[in-house]
Amino acid sequence: IIETTRGDSVRRAGYTREGEELAFAETIAATLERRGAVLIPVFAMGKTQEVLTMIHRFKKRGLIPKKTPVFIGGLSTKMTVIYDKYAKGKTRRSDDNFHILEDMVLEAGNKKRKGPLPLHQGAIYCLSSGMMSENTVSNQFARIGFLENPKNSLLFVGYADPDSPAGHIRAASEGEKIVLDRSHPAVARRCEMRIFDFSGHATRETLLDYILKVKPKTTFLVHGDPRATEWFKEQLRTKLPSTEAIVPEPGHDYELS
Repeated sequence: IIETTRGDSVRRAGYTREGEELAFAETIAATLERRGAVLIPVFAMGKTQEVLTMIHRFKKRGLIPKKTPVFIGGLSTKMTVIYDKYAKGKTRRSDDNFHILEDMVLEAGNKKRKGPLPLHQGAIYCLSSGMMSENTVSNQFARIGFLENPKNSLLFVGYADPDSPAGHIRAASEGEKIVLDRSHPAVARRCEMRIFDFSGHATRETLLDYILKVKPKTTFLVHGDPRATEWFKEQLRTKLPSTEAIVPEPGHDYELS
């Protein structure tokens, strides 16, 4: 039983984590230099803390101005409290003895704040949800004039379902109008938009190599979009025809022998 999340995406040749982080920092710096704001939609647990830690490192290394305001909001704030309490610097997302809420100067949304987060040029916003789902902070923030401003940058750092608002933005051309919330008018994207590869999932080549080495009688392909699972099925059909590749259907029982 194996995940197939990245079955539909190819990691570009020459990719390195260090190079991707540097490109991320340079894009943020360029946006701040032109007095734009940066919106980074993030998943509340894991990706928020990873991105905040990177921003902390960027400031320490002088890659972005140290006094750049950083806003967090939505469920991310509550999850970061829990993360700081239990992570204890033992994960790749956190430096030793580094506590995000203690060691960074953050502007966090709270119950006392009325209305949406204020949009300040020259600030970074790490807001959930990562897919910019309706009625989340990142979705609402994008609709208040952020997307229309060409000085701003919208930077994706994780997966986005093609049918989600984030997926619609990623598929649209610059200037095209996008429906972020069905109860509000469509919004034109004129800001810069980039996608960075900070996925925690294994590449499709790595997973396929594992299957080929194990040579199972049956392989269940899970946690992937149709195009992702189809890539694995086709590869196994050609390279390991002895295995039965199954994409399990919800509600259907499968007998393992």
